[in-house]
Amino acid sequence: MNHHFEFIQPVSEDALRYVQQLPNQALGKTIRFHTDNESPFDLDDIRLALLSIEDQYDENATADFSKIRKQFYGLYPGNWVHSIADLGTVVAAENFEHTNYLLQNTLEVLIKNNIVPIILGGSQKYVYSNYRAYESLEHLVNVVNIDHRFDLGDASQPLDGHSFAGKMVVEKPIHLFNYANLGYQSYLNPIEEADLMESLHFETYRLGEIKSDITLAEPVLRDADLVCIDFNCIKSNEVGFASLHQPNGFEGTEICALCRYAGISDKVSSFGIYELQPASFNSISENLTAQMIWYFMEGFNFRSNDFPFTTRRHYKKFIVPQESGEMVFYQSPKSGRWWMEVPLKEINNKWQRNSLIPCQHQDYLDACNNIVPERWWRAFKKF
Repeated sequence: MNHHFEFIQPVSEDALRYVQQLPNQALGKTIRFHTDNESPFDLDDIRLALLSIEDQYDENATADFSKIRKQFYGLYPGNWVHSIADLGTVVAAENFEHTNYLLQNTLEVLIKNNIVPIILGGSQKYVYSNYRAYESLEHLVNVVNIDHRFDLGDASQPLDGHSFAGKMVVEKPIHLFNYANLGYQSYLNPIEEADLMESLHFETYRLGEIKSDITLAEPVLRDADLVCIDFNCIKSNEVGFASLHQPNGFEGTEICALCRYAGISDKVSSFGIYELQPASFNSISENLTAQMIWYFMEGFNFRSNDFPFTTRRHYKKFIVPQESGEMVFYQSPKSGRWWMEVPLKEINNKWQRNSLIPCQHQDYLDACNNIVPERWWRAFKKF
């Protein structure tokens, strides 16, 4: 499939010259580049597409992601089978609304063609553009935000990086089914936002919870369509730079593990790293960003094609008697991963895709002891 990316600035000649100097085994040698000489761009066989966003509306932002790209190009792939493209940079239009429209359309083309975009961005407000790209797919969307804040903000005010989630909740048409936050820090969030997350039956996991047991994040990320990361959720001394100078946050190994969980999720169809400020970065932060991309791609190349690509009739089924009925669990014979079924009050195709909730083996064991898993309750209340 060929496509004209008219509003995307191709990969720079400087970056292409850098790739020419790399060893033949380097990642850069395997990537298909969008260049000035290739229009329309051939998307055949591409499964992963890297692109960045020019954010000229933020005085602290920059469009130059070339150093991050070079660090990524110089890494070595694992036993990967899926083709990668670097599309370049979405150029800022005369105003944010127009840029939002261009980005949304670009992401929609990729997602519809089963190509997972990996977005490098400035402000997290562009997560809203990513979310809107799912409108034409006509199914409900699960969003996971790895962030120290909830980013609900004041939805009545103009969109910014701290209110994009609030806009997803209130602005029609609403396609949001679940919003989950991984890594929030209580003292950085108003109590009103925490109360709203609870009243909407959204999921919240404190930084300490995830750091104590990072596997808690796996079923949450397995249930996501869209995953976004605020780079400022990483502890400042891990990167040598962070705009908020965070003394607490994820370590480099932890954020890379979360990226791998996102990549290995069969359901995740878009992934982005935001609040990047390359002009202020050093080699450590550039390297970490490149490695986060690498870990997402590593996970992607080890997907199992589990649910929703495999129907539940191919799974092992476990029925657990409860005082008020029964709970049904499924286990994949391929990956060993678990799901729990949330009964629907009525037959509604709108909900079918979300009625099987990823979980851990421990959730099954808890159910056997008459303990109903928290994620099951939240989903049940939504239905």
